[in-house]
Amino acid sequence: SSGSTFTITGAGTCWLRLFQVGNANWNAAPTVDESITISQSASAIVFSNQAPSPLTWGTNGTFTLKASGMPSGMTVYLLVDPASSGVCSMATDDPKANSDTGTFTILTAGRCQVDATQGSNGNYLAGSSSDYVGIAPASQSITFGSPTPTPTYSAGGTFQVSATGGASGNPVTFSTGSTACAL
Repeated sequence: SSGSTFTITGAGTCWLRLFQVGNANWNAAPTVDESITISQSASAIVFSNQAPSPLTWGTNGTFTLKASGMPSGMTVYLLVDPASSGVCSMATDDPKANSDTGTFTILTAGRCQVDATQGSNGNYLAGSSSDYVGIAPASQSITFGSPTPTPTYSAGGTFQVSATGGASGNPVTFSTGSTACAL
């Protein structure tokens, strides 16, 4: 029995020719041709930077993601997943223009899904992956306007207060659980 070590130089078919010479007592063995298939390797897409966390709508206007094909080193194309098109966008929908790095614009609070794809070559299979970026709602506050003058009890007396809400434009709603006043 004999053996040899071969170095893999790429995916494909490795053709082997085996032969054995003869000697005074033995004829040479017939040549044998064999093949071994070397499969393409999977290539993973790795997002090498993460969006700053937390991202907040109205505060952070854009974020950038970078992806790499490992170990193939092939170009990775980034796109906003159609299900996230109302949450985030890119300057162009042409995936060839968004290779390896993409800048995304925040449109609203929610979850932005970024899809990454890469083609195949002779040694590596095509690959795909997704990254998810959470975008939190913006904070807002209420400014309370105290009544003037300070109310004093009198049967059936009233007082008025006002409040200014945050940037959402939604009205400020009043309620009370107190026994000293009713709405």
